[in-house]
Amino acid sequence: MHAAAAPSGFTVGTTVLTKLAGKAAYDDANTGWYFDPADRVGTLWIKAGNHAVSSAFNVTATGLTLPTGTAETTNGPIPQANWRVVSADSQETAAENGAAANAVDGSSGTLWHTRLSTTATPLPHEIRIDLGARYGVGPTWLPRRDGGVNGRIGAYESYVSDSASTWGSPVATGTFADTPTAIPVNFPAKSGRYLRLRVLSEAGNCGPWTGAAELTATGVSAPSP
Repeated sequence: MHAAAAPSGFTVGTTVLTKLAGKAAYDDANTGWYFDPADRVGTLWIKAGNHAVSSAFNVTATGLTLPTGTAETTNGPIPQANWRVVSADSQETAAENGAAANAVDGSSGTLWHTRLSTTATPLPHEIRIDLGARYGVGPTWLPRRDGGVNGRIGAYESYVSDSASTWGSPVATGTFADTPTAIPVNFPAKSGRYLRLRVLSEAGNCGPWTGAAELTATGVSAPSP
């Protein structure tokens, strides 16, 4: 069952169930319970065990807080825990850790950088992200934070789609300034599960590279199409 927080205890009839340390302990036990807060609203797992009874009995949770069910109406940060990079046209993994996955790892201290140790991959560059669920999306791009300037995004196209391979027209186009500050992509929020950034030029004209410390996004959950 879904819960907003763990209860203080559980009983089946008059039998007190043991609170278990995690999913592995729960799988091994015959009876008991544990709360997994990792899910979006939290999940409470309960094993009542075998009870020889001839009449109805109660399962009681003490101190249980249920989700309110309040609909989301305002934009908020979309959790990155379930994000993954579907594809990137280029990444540097030899001379430095410039893997595309760094763009969605929750750390501004790492970065995605296109190939530079051998022949550079020519522009345009792109990265495609699976957000893990469907949202009304508004992304923000954070340029590299290590003091370097090459790879800052100049002209770009941004896409949102329910397919990782079919994108339609871009939801936003424009040109970012040559600056290290976070830059939002402004457009009326479009619902979809996949986000694509296509980079057409490098902001400072340093070369054919693209880099980004972090991709974040705001939005609200959207129903299936």
